[in-house]
Amino acid sequence: MGVILREKKLSKGGVSFYLDISHNGKRWYEFLKILAYGNRRSDEFKEKKQLADQARSKREYRLTVEQLDMKDKTIKEKDFFEFLLEKAALMKSPRQAKYCITLLKDYTGQECLAMTELTVSFLQGFQTFLVKRKLHVNNCSGIVQYLSTAINKAVSDDLMTENPFPKVWKNHKFRIVKSTPKFLSIEQIEHLTKTGQGVHDEIKLAFFLCCFCGIRWVDCYGLKWNQIANQEIDGKSYPTLFVEQEKTKLGVYIPLSEQAISIINQRKEMSKNEPPSSFVFPYLCSSPDYVTNYGRMAFGMKKWQKQSGIHVHFHKARHTFATLTLSQGADLYTVSKLLGHSDIKHTMIYARVVDRLKVQAVANLPMIKGNLLVKSENELVAKDKIPEKANECDSVSALDAISKALRAYNPTAKNIVQLNANEADNRSVLNAISKALVEFNNVVNQTHEGQCLDQKNVSKSQKTKQRTTERRTSKKRKAA
Repeated sequence: MGVILREKKLSKGGVSFYLDISHNGKRWYEFLKILAYGNRRSDEFKEKKQLADQARSKREYRLTVEQLDMKDKTIKEKDFFEFLLEKAALMKSPRQAKYCITLLKDYTGQECLAMTELTVSFLQGFQTFLVKRKLHVNNCSGIVQYLSTAINKAVSDDLMTENPFPKVWKNHKFRIVKSTPKFLSIEQIEHLTKTGQGVHDEIKLAFFLCCFCGIRWVDCYGLKWNQIANQEIDGKSYPTLFVEQEKTKLGVYIPLSEQAISIINQRKEMSKNEPPSSFVFPYLCSSPDYVTNYGRMAFGMKKWQKQSGIHVHFHKARHTFATLTLSQGADLYTVSKLLGHSDIKHTMIYARVVDRLKVQAVANLPMIKGNLLVKSENELVAKDKIPEKANECDSVSALDAISKALRAYNPTAKNIVQLNANEADNRSVLNAISKALVEFNNVVNQTHEGQCLDQKNVSKSQKTKQRTTERRTSKKRKAA
């Protein structure tokens, strides 16, 4: 084992310190992000190098402790549950942290969990526990990913030496199942407009607005009137909604449809009888606490769902907008920009939904009754017109079909049919005629094939004669 401090020269002058590590038969580099410029004898350069040397000693000590399986005395013992709550306090919603803590307490049966107990075997057992709880695989994957992110944060805060999750067996890792996003049809949206008694009007209008502009809840509940303005596009003015997305921090301009403008105008009429506010939906952001606002909205949506009989949540409005725009002919790139996706691969999940709609639309096409093509007299074949059993057809119609087929090949066929017309009631006569016609067709086909072969042989002999003539001519030219 060895940890060596090295320097890398920078193109603009100065050096960058990094560690050259050899441990357990492996070698890798770790850059310390410590840069030093100027004269090597200067006090600033010496301080930077001393700091890098301290980092080298610290890294070497941790690798030694890990190799000898000793307890690291430099790491403070801290409760992992307490650490998760501190991390969650910096987020808008601590629900996921509290949910993870509840699951970990059920697994361990303890009220505290030391950082040192988070080992590979512990995490493998916890994942098996999640499977036994019969949680959805995507839910389990989200929990594990959240814990891994929290452990990485603990490592960066020098509370743990490393994250044990990369060492978990691949068989114990959860694989996310790709699911098709669920959306609402126009008929379902119309049904929702007729229900929702007791649900606040702002919740319903906000949901309908998101169905026709595609913004998230986190961007909708704090929407302001100054975000809606006219924008000039190709010399024309269009009403546009500007949203700086909370998730991606990207600004998106969304042209508003007639339905979205109608919803906004309806909200303006309602606001005339309310105290003045800069927010479009002041009821949704009446509390400074995000969790309280979200809980109020979620309670209203559940009540709406029971009355309508339609499974509905707020984010389904965003799925509905994406699906409606794609089904109306918009391409994936345009929809990706309307939704504010940072990468078009996030929009590809909606392509599967539209493919399913295409299959359903094609399956609903009607069938045409009757035959699409009418065969000419020359295309009629005797074995297709005469049934296998003579008693299943009328003798007169059978003889008519025979005469039509024979006339196409033999002018004397009419005389043959007339001779047997008086004996048409006899099944044996009909069967004999049908067999004769099949044989006659086979003879005609063989004759046609023989003519094709003769033509091929003639063309081959002509080509052979032409080549022989060309060779003789070329020889004469060379001799001359």
